[in-house]
Amino acid sequence: MNSLRAKIVDRKTFRNVVLQLQSLSTTSAEISDEVQIPARKERGPTDILHALESTLSRDPTAPDYKYIDDPYLIPSSLSKKRVYSLAKESGKRAAKWILQEHADLLKSKLSEPLVYAFLPPDKYENKSQVSEEILVKMIKLGNVPNTLHVYNLLNGNVSQETKQAILELLCFYNSSEEQKSSDFPEEASYQVDAPITKNTWTNNPEVEKLFGELCQDETTAPGAYNALICGTSKYLKVDKAWSLYNECVQKRIPLATSTYNHVITLVPVLKDNNEDRKILLTSLLQAMTKNGVKPNIGTLNAVLKSLSTFTVQLMAKEFSLSLLAEFKSININPSLASYYYLLLIFCRPTGTPSNILLEILDELEKREELKIEDPSDTSFFVNAMEVASKHMFNLNAGDRLHKLLMTKDNYKLLGGRLNESVYYRNYLQLLLQSESIDQFMKVYNYLVPHVYIPEPALMRDILEMLEVNDKNKAMELLPQFSSQVVMFDMLDRHQIMKFLFKLMKHVCCPPEGSPLHELYAQSVWTFWTYQKEVSQKRLQRTMWPANVYGSAAVLLVRGNEFEKMLNILEYLVKSQDSVMGAIDPKDLLEIFTACIERGHVPGVLACVEYANDFGLMDTGSMSRAIKNNIPLSESQEKRLIELVGEELSSAKATQRT
Repeated sequence: MNSLRAKIVDRKTFRNVVLQLQSLSTTSAEISDEVQIPARKERGPTDILHALESTLSRDPTAPDYKYIDDPYLIPSSLSKKRVYSLAKESGKRAAKWILQEHADLLKSKLSEPLVYAFLPPDKYENKSQVSEEILVKMIKLGNVPNTLHVYNLLNGNVSQETKQAILELLCFYNSSEEQKSSDFPEEASYQVDAPITKNTWTNNPEVEKLFGELCQDETTAPGAYNALICGTSKYLKVDKAWSLYNECVQKRIPLATSTYNHVITLVPVLKDNNEDRKILLTSLLQAMTKNGVKPNIGTLNAVLKSLSTFTVQLMAKEFSLSLLAEFKSININPSLASYYYLLLIFCRPTGTPSNILLEILDELEKREELKIEDPSDTSFFVNAMEVASKHMFNLNAGDRLHKLLMTKDNYKLLGGRLNESVYYRNYLQLLLQSESIDQFMKVYNYLVPHVYIPEPALMRDILEMLEVNDKNKAMELLPQFSSQVVMFDMLDRHQIMKFLFKLMKHVCCPPEGSPLHELYAQSVWTFWTYQKEVSQKRLQRTMWPANVYGSAAVLLVRGNEFEKMLNILEYLVKSQDSVMGAIDPKDLLEIFTACIERGHVPGVLACVEYANDFGLMDTGSMSRAIKNNIPLSESQEKRLIELVGEELSSAKATQRT
């Protein structure tokens, strides 16, 4: 009964709410007849994917997405990663070549829906096949050869706007047929964008012809001058660019902001003296103000780039700080490239230490988003980590920088694979110098091997760190690094193997009977077999220090791999021309003692021969030890006499007495 009464009350309440809503809707309809569409946020086609991605955290044990998730196919060294990535790009290039050269073989549609980038390129043989619209399309695609081909088919009968676009295309790409394609990102990530340091401008007659035609018209002359000045400045045709600039000043031809920016980058080449450079930079900025040309972030970065070449650091510092203040007053904030050039100015290897990176991080951490505004923006993070590691030695700066890099999509600003490798090398070196071994290993295990593979220099630093750490901790970690030396293809590095065997033999030497001895012996045998395989493939053998082989032989003895040790001993005796120096006398004594204990006559004779050749031990005492512990056959005794001579006779006389 109570439940029925409650249902009736709820029904009445619901009816009252509906009536109130109806009255409100009637009133609002009487007030306005317009339909009010509620505001909503526009969503992109991939927003849902981004939302799903944000719910996932990175798995440090998983390989990069571009590798096949198979333990036997995942590259495990820097060289293999590079070969894997470039092999995939090579396959793309092969497919692209087939599409261009043998399009007649591809009868069916290549995609559904149709993707125009997958279609074979159109080929034009005569004037009837082309038009100005097709020419404009070629210009937008950035295809220099086809643009010139279609332009010649049209006999140059195109509008002035199209001619200007062709001139800009040729100046931007320096009339080159090859441009970087976004179709091959992995290939681009392994290439170093080296700055242009000499005149590489191509004297193309077509450029001069187009420039001459456009300069005859007052309306098109400014665009032609601006394009040619930018092109010659970019490719360091300095005399030509400066002459054109002065010509524009005399004729009062208006110049664009980008043109001034390119001319500013020429200041270090135009003037040798720091004071003259400062005067010229100031005059160019004043010319922009006088002509009503508003500067942009490119202007700021161009000036800072020029200041980074000043040999007088104090002058560059003062000018750059005043410049930043002026640009901030007109609402132009520095980009990552601006901060990159500031680091070059303030944090020079031979200059006074500076903490400007901390101030830069204070500014960047306030921003909601970092974005690309300049091509040099991708140089900031890698350079900043190098400053934190080698200039400031400041772990706090390195941690803050790394946290900033991992925020939102900032990782895209790191640049290509080479930048990534240098960044992590500096970060791990900073951690290695500043943190405890446990904290270092926590970060190291997160990054290695799927995000970053250490270079040999860093691996050597890590092994040196183990030497000065607690022995038990070093013994715990050494097997991991020993296996990674093999995994990362570092078996051909002299310094690494020498230091690794030193740790195994002395610093991290376990007690007798420990299974670590067998593990060390396995690592040594892997090294030895690798060296033999490589020496057979190479026409010229690599000279290795004898100490490395001596340590390897001792570790095999300790790991109960006596027969395997004999291979190294034989190599040391018979291939002395292929080895640098001699082994440690203590190593030879341990090998000799092992041969005595096992009664292995060829082994003890080999030790005596090696000691005799290099004068490492008293061969008389060695021969006495042999006679006292091992019975020799007539031929073996004769061989021993050949090695030690009269010393063996004195040993016999001593025994008779």
